[in-house]
Amino acid sequence: MATKLRFARDPVIAEYSAPTSLVVRHGGFAAVVNAPVGDAISVEQAYGFISYKLGEAGEEQYYEKILKRFQEYLQGEFGNSKGVFTLLLRIKAKQGGLDIKQPIFTMQWENQRILFWDKVIKQAVASKLEGYVFDEIRLTNQTNTLEVGLETHFQDDVSVDFSAIQQVGKLVNASQLVSVIPLSAQALGIIDTLGSIFKLIFDSSTLKDKSQSKDVRFISNGKVDASKITHVMEFENSNSNVPFKLPINISFSVTRSKTPAAFDGTRFDQSKLSYTLIDTLTLPIGDKQYTLMDLLLQSTNDRDKTIKPFLSAMLAHKRYGEADAQGQCDDLYGSFNAYLSQADARSAMWAFLTKYGAYFDRDKVLQGPLKTELAAVGLTVA
Repeated sequence: MATKLRFARDPVIAEYSAPTSLVVRHGGFAAVVNAPVGDAISVEQAYGFISYKLGEAGEEQYYEKILKRFQEYLQGEFGNSKGVFTLLLRIKAKQGGLDIKQPIFTMQWENQRILFWDKVIKQAVASKLEGYVFDEIRLTNQTNTLEVGLETHFQDDVSVDFSAIQQVGKLVNASQLVSVIPLSAQALGIIDTLGSIFKLIFDSSTLKDKSQSKDVRFISNGKVDASKITHVMEFENSNSNVPFKLPINISFSVTRSKTPAAFDGTRFDQSKLSYTLIDTLTLPIGDKQYTLMDLLLQSTNDRDKTIKPFLSAMLAHKRYGEADAQGQCDDLYGSFNAYLSQADARSAMWAFLTKYGAYFDRDKVLQGPLKTELAAVGLTVA
């Protein structure tokens, strides 16, 4: 008899004990320190990280067992036809403006079987069926509270490469962060093109089932409220009295700084910082890393546009003799705060003033509020 697949009624939400030591995430992009649950923190001080994992840790036989359950299920759904099954992670901002659709698992069916079976097994073992949705998204009131659920989709008579869909999906999702991060015109152009492909694929799909959604907050009442949601997919077959259960964990964690080795949660150890930080700070957009300075120079945001002549002069190591250097630096600091956590915006400003201060009247700039802002996290400009 055909295997049936459904979501268990009530997903479980629990505290997520994220690692608090240095860890390297997804291929070595960034080493971070997660803030422990209960730590005092405000939204503007934090980045959020969302990851997922299908199943528990296991050997090759465990992943093969999971895939065989999917094969039994798809046999009954697709039979002799051709199509694609996709498990979609759906994340919406409670305040609106954000609707993330991230494919986290897919299988191609043709000629009564899963295509590329051996390759699928190897990929499952290598990836451990885990990945990330957002890496260090700058939290705002808009992105702090999210509604999270899962959906299953069918697409008939198509063949789609999963890795390609995942990459496109992440870039398309990045376009929704425009209200949070002012993306460059170049990045938006690429995203819009790929978004048309992504939309074409999923507009032709059929929603088969969806889980109950749960609300998650990164930060609640001024404290870290990182959580792990566990949804369970149940494969039911009349040949067995006990359904095969596949847990799907979606984890949320918080970090304060992109330079955790120099930041203790309150203050920086200036001896561990370098002014080269201004050139090396990066932000993840989709699967790519953009430097902070590149994003500012390419940004279509009105404020960022006004500081481009000033930034261009600095990068060319040319003297900026205009009388508005203090205003330019204040605007630059405002832009840093749009991209970075409060602490990282201050360290970036410190690095900028240290590296480029000789090309404008830095002493006059430091007569304003910037000096106090930097001192608040232990930074001084000599």
